[in-house]
Amino acid sequence: SFPQFDPDSAPVPAASAGAAPVALGDVVISFETAARQARELGVSVEARMRTLLIHGMLHLLGYDHERSAAAARRMFAREHELAALLTGGASAKSASAAKRGWSPAAMPPRRRARQSDAPSRRRAGLSAP
Repeated sequence: SFPQFDPDSAPVPAASAGAAPVALGDVVISFETAARQARELGVSVEARMRTLLIHGMLHLLGYDHERSAAAARRMFAREHELAALLTGGASAKSASAAKRGWSPAAMPPRRRARQSDAPSRRRAGLSAP
């Protein structure tokens, strides 16, 4: 997201009745990256693009998941809420993601190797996680 206004400056001017809408900024999404992430997450490209657009728009509106854990929870909850509104209901993947505490716009954390994988990893010359 590339905001039109500096978040540390004056608030975004409110549009008055009959006035042209105020541009908040730009959201740029790499289609190739979104398609790759969709494959990795097992979701459609359309769903991934929608999620990334919601995430970017929330940034333009002032949400920031990097500010604090509480701010991240607020932003991710709003992401899930908006995604559910756009799709007519929360998906199982989206609901389970919310419970794990990561944004649907973010890639889920990599899973650690299971304990049973450790001996085979050592035999292969790989260190344990």
